[in-house]
Amino acid sequence: MATATSPTSLSSDLAARIQEKQAEAAERYRQLIRDAADGGEVDPGEALQILENAGKDATDFDKDLAEIEHRKALQEQAGEADDLRAELRKVDADIVAARNKLADYHSQKEAEIAALAEQHREFSTKLHRAEDAATQLWKECGDPDLLGELADVEQRLRAAVDFHVRCRESLTRIRNGRRDAEADLRLANTPEKVADAEERLAKLQTVEAAQDRFDNATAAREKVEAEEREIRKRMVFA
Repeated sequence: MATATSPTSLSSDLAARIQEKQAEAAERYRQLIRDAADGGEVDPGEALQILENAGKDATDFDKDLAEIEHRKALQEQAGEADDLRAELRKVDADIVAARNKLADYHSQKEAEIAALAEQHREFSTKLHRAEDAATQLWKECGDPDLLGELADVEQRLRAAVDFHVRCRESLTRIRNGRRDAEADLRLANTPEKVADAEERLAKLQTVEAAQDRFDNATAAREKVEAEEREIRKRMVFA
């Protein structure tokens, strides 16, 4: 004889079955969202049934899918952290190495400057002595004609030195100007930039012409310096 089920027990069984069905529907809905987020194929009819069983609609589906895709994007971005930390450590190490090189460079240049400054002091001292000797030699010379020749050659020497300096500065300016303009011409990426670089080059004297001018100025200066030395030798015996 079958045992009758009490109303209370039946109600509990039904509630458990309903809860189980709801849990299954919710899990199938979550799986549907995961499949869609992963780009898997979703059967529209099956998807509609899953939504109905879970008590969801298209708006819920779009909202939950957007949340999953947002979290996946966050996960992907967060996954880059280890690689970025490694790259950051490398950059930090490169910065330290560059700063050390810069410090070494500064130390090297400071040492070079100190050595040049010492040379400058030595040459300045020698120059003062040479100028003092020239002055004394001029004072002790008793030949007015020779002193006149010296005054004339010193005037021409000052002019030759001035011209020589201007030629050297001009050569440096032309050399740098042509170098910069030629570099700009190579890198020019628009007709306007090409035209500008070509115009600058056309206005600049050639390096060869500037070098010839400087060489001639050097020769002229050396010639007058030789005349001055010869006169000063003659002054010893005047």
